[in-house]
Amino acid sequence: MIKPFPLFSILALLAVLSLAGCSLTGPAAPEPTLVPVIPATPTVPPETPSAEIDPCLVGEWKVVDMSAYMITAMEAADIQLEYQFSSGQALYVFSVDGVFLLQADQRSENYVMKFDSGGVVLDVPISVSIDGFGSARYSASGGRLEFTNMSSGGLVFEATVFDDTQNMDFWAADDPSATTVFLYECIGADTLHLTPPINEYAVFPVILERNR
Repeated sequence: MIKPFPLFSILALLAVLSLAGCSLTGPAAPEPTLVPVIPATPTVPPETPSAEIDPCLVGEWKVVDMSAYMITAMEAADIQLEYQFSSGQALYVFSVDGVFLLQADQRSENYVMKFDSGGVVLDVPISVSIDGFGSARYSASGGRLEFTNMSSGGLVFEATVFDDTQNMDFWAADDPSATTVFLYECIGADTLHLTPPINEYAVFPVILERNR
């Protein structure tokens, strides 16, 4: 029998890691000022980016692979994951005026966790999913991407182990005064690597492709 408490403690950690991968983490603060959630994928205006916004980021990007990031992030916690498959879509939109939008359409990441239960290693199927809209302000230059005014109230995050699904309520973490710093690298015109601030950035990046 697998005890539920340690499993859902691990799921909570998975939730934090996935939330970081989606760019909307931050410590709690009273009465945050939320950036309005826009219920549609915006069209980025064809303007010239400001000096504080690296033009290589501007546009709409789709998440194509966050498995290496998740696996290396969990390795730092001595947890072994094996990637299975992903489904749905997650879009990151960086506007020319410094607004970041996340649009997740039933994005799901599916893994098998190697769980040691009394000396017996079991394969535990785990699925983490995100759906809805979130937003933030951003600035980017020199490989540093800073998020502020983070708003994730329009997002739903769930984690499932076997047939038991839990809603992971981390969305009270929005704090307009907090700054979360990612590392970024634009590779050519159509590939973007984002490294969340997990384990002092000693993780593989989330890989995105320009959505054309």
